Amino acid sequence: MNDKKQKLTPSELRIMKALWQRNEQSLGEILEKVNFLANKSFSRSTINMQLIRLLKKGWIQQIKKGNRLFYSPTVAENDASYNIINDIKKRVFGGSCVDLVKSLLNNDEQISKEDVQQIKEMIENFKEK
Repeated sequence: MNDKKQKLTPSELRIMKALWQRNEQSLGEILEKVNFLANKSFSRSTINMQLIRLLKKGWIQQIKKGNRLFYSPTVAENDASYNIINDIKKRVFGGSCVDLVKSLLNNDEQISKEDVQQIKEMIENFKEK
């Protein structure tokens, strides 16, 4: 993903999550999915406006099939999450992976033993590369 791509607002990220779950959706399908995910009721015009912004930012594309419009992401979820985390790492933690991980491990949420084991395995696998 291009680092110069404009950042996503929380509302835009909700739409992207809906699109990443199932590619190529109509406005009505996106509206239904976003309202379900947010447990809130957004209007059709609000979602439409956000889709227009996402189109301008280059995060999605519009596909016309007959007289219907569909939307699909132009950025894979993995690429977007990597860039969001990398941006946080740079802005909040001065580029330090160690400080980022410390922050994640020192938060109030409990990290399960299974999570710790998976993290250890990931570090071991990373060392082998």
